[in-house]
This record gives sequence, structure tokens and C-alpha cells, in this order.
Amino acid sequence: IIDRDENAIYVVEPDSHGLKISETGLGSIGKTVSYEVLLKPCPFPVSSKPVQIVADYDSEQVSVSPESFYLTTATGCRQTVTVTSKDDGEVEGFHYTTVQHKVVTENPIYKTKSVGYVSIQILDDEAPGVVVLESEGSTGVLEGGFTDTYLVYLTMPPKGEVTVTADVAKTYAKKS
Repeated sequence: IIDRDENAIYVVEPDSHGLKISETGLGSIGKTVSYEVLLKPCPFPVSSKPVQIVADYDSEQVSVSPESFYLTTATGCRQTVTVTSKDDGEVEGFHYTTVQHKVVTENPIYKTKSVGYVSIQILDDEAPGVVVLESEGSTGVLEGGFTDTYLVYLTMPPKGEVTVTADVAKTYAKKS
């Protein structure tokens, strides 16, 4: 959340662990992630000037859709933004890019507001690697109780056989 006052613009990510996209997309180029940009309060006065949001980003790394949009009562004062990775052919390993949103308006309530940015992790398909994607951003189990899952995949097709071995680290709570 960027601003906690009653007149604010928010970027809402789907979870607290950040946005991650993969050039491989689990086997397909162009993996996407989405987040929402919200305007508060909604509805704002009908006589108000429109509030336009414009994305600024590295177009060699990702594409953003829509790049520009208006937040209005007709849209529920919210817009879903989709970011798609691009396969750039460069060996970069895991890296990040940022999508910054700018406010373009003559509306005095929102003219000085900042939207903030979204940091996006890109998993490179030109560099060999192993990715572990935990469900809900972490893995937790209970003895004799619930289970959890995670996904393991390679960032690029292997040139030979690859073995990935899970190693369980023993950790104990210290008794006091």
C-alpha cells in the first residue's frame, strides 16, 4: 500500500511474496502475472477530472497491458494490470525488473499522489537452473496432520539427464 490517507491510489499484489514471472512459463514463452491498481475513495465526485495511470517499464524485459488506463467509477475505480515476460535471448540468470506507474491528472485530489512500483522477478530460460515454487510462498506441514506441496522445474531444457534431490534439513525448537 502506497498511501494510507482517504484519497489514495494503491497497487495490490496477489500475495505478500511479490510477483514472479518466468521466461519459460513452465514450458511456454510469455508467462504472465497480474496485479490491481485501485483508486480510493470510489466513487469519487462525478465532476472530478479523470485520473489516468501510465506504466513506465523496461520494454525489452516485459510487456504491460494496459500501458495506460483511466480509473473511474465505471471501472469500479480499479484496473487489473498484466505483465508478460519477453524471451530476450540473453543469459541473465534470475533478475528483476520494475513497473512504475505515474499519475496523469488535473484532479487536485490525486494530482500529487504516487502509485509506487511493482518489482517483478524474471526467471531466465537461457541460464540453467532449478526453480522451487512453494505453494502460497512457503511450505508448512504438521506431524500426523496436513501436508503441503511445491513445484520444482528446470529453467531450460537439459542437454542430458538431470537429477534433483530433496534434502530435508532437521531443525528443532529449543526447549526453555
